[in-house]
Amino acid sequence: MEETSIKQLIQSLAPENPTVVEGTVLTASPLSIVLKNDAKMVLSANSLVVPRYLTDHQVEVDIRKASGSLDSETAEDEGEHEHEELSTEDGQHIHHLSTFELETGVLFIYNALKQGESVLLLEFDSGKRYFVLDRKG
Repeated sequence: MEETSIKQLIQSLAPENPTVVEGTVLTASPLSIVLKNDAKMVLSANSLVVPRYLTDHQVEVDIRKASGSLDSETAEDEGEHEHEELSTEDGQHIHHLSTFELETGVLFIYNALKQGESVLLLEFDSGKRYFVLDRKG
């Protein structure tokens, strides 16, 4: 039995003559993109494949401070805590943390495509579908 490498598998799925085109995000929700050289060609969310890194999403993270210091600015109305004296009249001050650890935290990534952004698209399935490669520039 002949084994197929991941590279061979991906190459077999890719179009023979890949075409990369430029587009502009027409609307963010629902996502639609108009092709730069064909204003009549508006791609709807159904014809677009958008990778996770170009969406708003959340990831679970562990964050630990190594060496150095971590400073956190705090205004008087942010969080309940007391100090004998504050840095400024408006209550703003800085906390100097020597340690910091966050386990199983949730990090929100706000990276969804926005109206007016230029994007690069890879055409596949004979022009019926497009993979959004990345923002342009």
